[in-house]
Amino acid sequence: MAPAVTVTLDVEDLRPSHDLPERVVAMTELVLDMLADAEVRASIYV
Repeated sequence: MAPAVTVTLDVEDLRPSHDLPERVVAMTELVLDMLADAEVRASIYV
């Protein structure tokens, strides 16, 4: 069994322009998909 680790993920969009499309949802889904592919189990608090 793999050792336990603690991870913090900050999902705010800090780009200076508000005219650009928001990336928070897409990037969060990408990270969650990568964790699922690696069979990572975690508790997520929003």
